[in-house]
Amino acid sequence: MRNKKLIPFETIEKAVAGEPEAIDAVLRHYTTRIQYLPTYRGHINNDIQDRLKAQLIKAIGQPSERNRIDRLCSQASMKCYAVGCNSRLI
Repeated sequence: MRNKKLIPFETIEKAVAGEPEAIDAVLRHYTTRIQYLPTYRGHINNDIQDRLKAQLIKAIGQPSERNRIDRLCSQASMKCYAVGCNSRLI
């Protein structure tokens, strides 16, 4: 039985290989988290959102480190918390 919360391994392999459709699928998978992190008082900071997308695409191209994407999301939430972007952490 497949876990629907996970991206299929084949999609990740294709994204790492640089296939645009697969990279788009990964971005769509993380869209809600990317929109949540730069939200402050109901407003989304588009600059931070664009930077998160760019970091995710960069992380896809550098898969050598384990859990790189999760670490980027954790770092982004800590940065937002430190500057007052959001009152809670993920």
